[in-house]
Amino acid sequence: MGYKKNKKTNLLADRAVEFILTRGIEELAALTEEEIAEKLNVKPSYLLKTFSMQQSLTLKRFITREKIHRAVFIMEKNQAISVEELSNKLGFPRSDDFIMEFQDYLAIDPHRYKELRIV
Repeated sequence: MGYKKNKKTNLLADRAVEFILTRGIEELAALTEEEIAEKLNVKPSYLLKTFSMQQSLTLKRFITREKIHRAVFIMEKNQAISVEELSNKLGFPRSDDFIMEFQDYLAIDPHRYKELRIV
């Protein structure tokens, strides 16, 4: 994953990343920036600004990328799962949103990815 570990310990972005990475699929699907801020005892605006500065990407983008990583893992384990089902499982409002994010991050359509992995 493209996560940058900071040299200083216990930086806010590190704590946010750890919180995100330790969520189960259902929790990750429903996870919001506000929930993360609340768990870390900071204001959402401070978390968003600090995360972006420390990680060079937005918190929302990081969450989305983690969802895509989980999607790949799920497709590897369950080749029968449909893209639509996977999209719902990971909390995307529409399967088109999932397809767009998947393709944007991995440069391949999830349907095509599944085809290549089955062969």
